[in-house]
Amino acid sequence: MSKSTRLSQIEKLLFSVGSVEVSHLSSLFHVSEMTIRRDINMLVTQGKAIRTHGGATIPTEKYIDGVSFSARAKEHIAEKKAIAREAVKFLNPGDNIFIDDSSTCLSMAEFIPYNKPLIITTTSLTAALEFNKCTKSTVFSLGGELHKTAHSCFGPITQNLLKSMYFKIAFLGFYSITSDGLITTNSVNDLEIKKLIIQHSEKTVALIDSSKIHEPRFFQLGTISEVDALVTDSGISEAFVDCCRENKVELIIANV
Repeated sequence: MSKSTRLSQIEKLLFSVGSVEVSHLSSLFHVSEMTIRRDINMLVTQGKAIRTHGGATIPTEKYIDGVSFSARAKEHIAEKKAIAREAVKFLNPGDNIFIDDSSTCLSMAEFIPYNKPLIITTTSLTAALEFNKCTKSTVFSLGGELHKTAHSCFGPITQNLLKSMYFKIAFLGFYSITSDGLITTNSVNDLEIKKLIIQHSEKTVALIDSSKIHEPRFFQLGTISEVDALVTDSGISEAFVDCCRENKVELIIANV
């Protein structure tokens, strides 16, 4: 196994379980403990790990609050645009919709006709400014505590506002969906907000690229049976297609 592959595997373990031990990694990858310590030092230098006695943990801001919006926006750009192009086909004039703070959902702004009248609600400051360019749309930006890196609002104030609102369609991005349909996240903030939105929406459309279909993260948000439709790209597995079919989730595969 190459060093880059080993580093990638260690990083995945960190995100999955939160901490790793040098002795365990040495046995797992069949390399010396000194080699593993050098690997961990490199991840620490990259800001992906925090050194502990005998191992490493994942930085709290990544484990609890997710990856920054700017970092997410630079990943899988072609897939996100293709998915967004399909997503806007769900929209009808006059719809009251919710759009979350995912970078895939933000891509919808590029494909919504500027003259289509919509009522758009979002927790994302970035999304609010972008969708406000649609001249016929009314945009509501929900208040609350502002996340330092995601540029979206969360917390009790945001949750109380959402409890008094209902949406025709909610467009949501998720951190992870397993091949058997478990929706999980690393973010406490993500957990409560998205649960509320699903409960207060007539229809929920999940927008995720195929890289998000992998092993579960720290918190369970729900199951795929709680969404009505899912838009993704052709990188998904047959097992995931079967899962959508078994749970009666409308599956749209975008051409990239």
